[in-house]
Amino acid sequence: MKVGKVKEVLSDYLDDSEVFAAIYVREEADEHIENHYAEEQQPALTDEEWHNIVALMSVDDGIWQEICGAFEHYIEATLKKRKEKANVGSE
Repeated sequence: MKVGKVKEVLSDYLDDSEVFAAIYVREEADEHIENHYAEEQQPALTDEEWHNIVALMSVDDGIWQEICGAFEHYIEATLKKRKEKANVGSE
């Protein structure tokens, strides 16, 4: 996703709004290559390679399923704690 699109999506929210976002930048990919493929002397990603990685991750259903599953898990856990706390207070 282009940074401009991220800014557009977030523009409706106040600066102190809480959001969750998973963001990877190209420098992190290049750092990963340096740290894990130094012996092979792999060069940094090309523009086209980075674009392809971003495009593939953007449509990877597994990533979105994991994120949605985690999101729903933490909502359910929070509601469970809320309910338990209310039950303790009503006794």
